Amino acid sequence: VNEVFEFSLGADYSGLKDLTINIELANAYIHNHSAQIANKQNEYGYNLRFDWRLYNDTLDISLQHANILGDNGSFSSVSAVYELSNSINIGSKFISFDSYSNSQQLYPYRHQDLLELTLNYYLN
Repeated sequence: VNEVFEFSLGADYSGLKDLTINIELANAYIHNHSAQIANKQNEYGYNLRFDWRLYNDTLDISLQHANILGDNGSFSSVSAVYELSNSINIGSKFISFDSYSNSQQLYPYRHQDLLELTLNYYLN
C-alpha cells in the first residue's frame, strides 16, 4: 500500500497600495515509493498571483503563473476587468498553456490558449 501525503502552504501580502501578492507552494510525497509508480516520490508545484485594484476600484488587473504538481506543465494568465458603471463591466482574459513533453498532463492543451472578452450587464 502506498500512502500519499500532500502538503501546501500559501501566503498573501497586501502591504503595497492597491496590490495583493499571493503565493502557494505544494508538495506530494509517496511513502513506500516503487519504480512501478509513474509519479516521482516527491512532486512539487506552485502558484504565483498578482492582483491590482486601480482607479478607485473600477479596474482590476490580475497576473498569474502556475506550475502543475509533478512537472506536468504550467499556465500563465493575465486578465483585466473595468467597471463602466454600477451595472456594466467589460473584461478580457488571456491564458497560455505551456508544456514541452507528451508525458505532461497539459501537453494536449499546449496549442489551445484562450482569449476571452466579456461584457456583463447587471440588473439592479
